Amino acid sequence: MIAAIEGRAHVHSEYALLASVIVTAEGATFHDIPHFAGGIVPGDGIFTTWSYRAGAGRAEAFLLNPQPLTARTAHEWGVVAEVVPNGKELSRAAGSAVMQRERRFLIKQAFGQASKCSKSAAAPAR
Repeated sequence: MIAAIEGRAHVHSEYALLASVIVTAEGATFHDIPHFAGGIVPGDGIFTTWSYRAGAGRAEAFLLNPQPLTARTAHEWGVVAEVVPNGKELSRAAGSAVMQRERRFLIKQAFGQASKCSKSAAAPAR
């Protein structure tokens, strides 16, 4: 799954972090507004997903910081794969999806050819 983010990902940003590839616009920001505003500890999936992507220390810093995290910082932390100009994230994500689909097809094709060759090489001579 590929995620494209533009604007504010300030509520349940962990959903986007579940994607294999994340493309953000330059102006995108991440935040966790609901937990502390509601007096709730951010101990659910948001800490887990941010820890997986950025590391536990950075996840804590992100969740305890009252300021939004920029797309550039998220990229530096390894949370997002690519930062593109505003308005280009969806087309870039779609392009990535097409490339991944083509790669899978080529890999399947290559393995199919390889297995045919190995079967014919392993076949006894008559």
